[in-house]
Amino acid sequence: MRTVAAVAAGAALVVVVVVVVLSTLARRDDIAASPFPAAAAPTPAATTAPALRTVRLYYYDPARDRDQTGNVLCSDKGLVAVERRVPPSDTVIEDTVRLLLRGELTPDERARGITTEFPLPGLELRSATLVSGLLTLTFDDRLGRTVGGACRTGVLWSQIRRTAEELPGVQRVRFLPQDIFQP
Repeated sequence: MRTVAAVAAGAALVVVVVVVVLSTLARRDDIAASPFPAAAAPTPAATTAPALRTVRLYYYDPARDRDQTGNVLCSDKGLVAVERRVPPSDTVIEDTVRLLLRGELTPDERARGITTEFPLPGLELRSATLVSGLLTLTFDDRLGRTVGGACRTGVLWSQIRRTAEELPGVQRVRFLPQDIFQP
């Protein structure tokens, strides 16, 4: 019985020694390559992020739009450009106007007095068509949020018009339906 136990203990010791030696060898950098190399790890495809484009969105600062006595003028003098970085797109006009309509001002921009009424619930840009420099923007205002007061509607209209005029090829801007952004 002792002989069987001794042989088993000796075999176990040999197995432990072989495992330790093999694990040590596997960690060494100077070991020759195996005749059966491991499959190479897949390399990520070489991709370059598309260059971002800077667009200018025009929001409103009433402090810049006052006459000498402090009255608000409701004019383009109150428009303030803010820059945003956007990915390249085949629909840059629509994307830029929709970005403006989301009304996403940073805390710093708000602290500087820049404001906007956008987003207006129910207001949606349906299409943008550019022909010979004339950009036609078609909106759906299912809740009637683009009406009400000449000053307010004029500022909303000016924010969109001025933002659109910054885009390539745009010389003039027309809004449809014609009664949108009316007092």
